[in-house]
Amino acid sequence: MKNLPKIKIGQKPKYVKFGEDINFFELFQKIEQQFDTCFILESLGEEEKFSRYSLIGFKPSKIISARENILIINDKKYQVDNPYLALKEIMPDQVLAKNYAGGLVGYLSYEAVNYFEPSVSVKVHDLFDQFMFGVYEDGIILDKHTHELFYFYYKVNRIAVLKKINQYRINKTNFKADFIKDTLTQKQHKKIVKKVKDQIIKGNTFQCEVGFKSEYKISGNQLGIYEKLREINPSPFMYYFKFTNKKIVGASPELLFSLRDGEMTTRPLAGTIKRGKNEVEDRQLAR
Repeated sequence: MKNLPKIKIGQKPKYVKFGEDINFFELFQKIEQQFDTCFILESLGEEEKFSRYSLIGFKPSKIISARENILIINDKKYQVDNPYLALKEIMPDQVLAKNYAGGLVGYLSYEAVNYFEPSVSVKVHDLFDQFMFGVYEDGIILDKHTHELFYFYYKVNRIAVLKKINQYRINKTNFKADFIKDTLTQKQHKKIVKKVKDQIIKGNTFQCEVGFKSEYKISGNQLGIYEKLREINPSPFMYYFKFTNKKIVGASPELLFSLRDGEMTTRPLAGTIKRGKNEVEDRQLAR
């Protein structure tokens, strides 16, 4: 790992007020039209301490990804023992900031388990690297309590660029998703479920999610998927990552884990139950 370049961001970010009562998602729509790589992490739904802030990042200084034992930094490849552990070698120490201050933002795929658990060897996805992160050195923060937007940066101040983009119009294009196929038939899915139940009885596992993929042909503005999702399922943990022709879209009501100042919080949902007929029945079912 001696030849790996060190990522230098800065020790302490500067925060500047960007505006008030600005439509956060409309601002992102304008940003997404301009940049090949960007993201929005949005907190919608009921207010709670974990959903106070929403974030936007655009045009990161570097893109870091990995496939098997190859770490890729801005398309330059490095052979390493473990790409995930190599991130600790190249990323700077914790910056001096209480609020969000950039850094690595992206995804870890299921196949990244190969980096954490040497006893497994999951086949790497053909289309997605095992992880992909942008190195973000500035960005926008929405405080939902005060409806204020703040821009932070370390060395390069791009607030003038953002203010110019905010004056642009949103190019609306029709979004369409045509169903192609499911990757499993009902019979195939039933067979796998039975196999998993047998393994539970044998004590080889206690929990397993049996899923399958559905394939669609997408046309028009792909941000339309996220736009529709935030309407029908507003959640405290919503995300849209754009890495050129790769997009990761999702919404979750649960906090898997957070880490702040050495303290980890985890709030996974263990299961679900039907909604009640009214608020009183909802509480009874929740208990």
